[in-house]
Amino acid sequence: MESELEKLMLAVQADDRDTVRTEWTTLERELSSHLEAEEHFMIPAFATVQHDEAVALLREHGQIRQSLLEVGVAIELHYLQSPQLRELVELLHAHAHREESLLYPWADSWIQPAQVRLVRAHIGR
Repeated sequence: MESELEKLMLAVQADDRDTVRTEWTTLERELSSHLEAEEHFMIPAFATVQHDEAVALLREHGQIRQSLLEVGVAIELHYLQSPQLRELVELLHAHAHREESLLYPWADSWIQPAQVRLVRAHIGR
């Protein structure tokens, strides 16, 4: 996803609307799939041992989805600006850091290896 974010940012800066739309479609699809896989396969089990952290992750997923909606509308209406996209990128980086420090180490230790592979295949990690 990092590659798509970078391409999208460059396209926004260049006002290349076709590339913006193409990269956005790819990014939105991958990110939505990633969030859904975590919510289906990982967070419910994580909540049994770290309830408050699981709730915080789900709250962040909601914020990410809201930001995706806002950026998507801005793209469709041709008024997306780099600062708005940067906010989404910063939100995603902060969320990824939280997952890398809490959720994924737990998953590697507590989820069966076959299920970990399945989840990683869904989230592209």
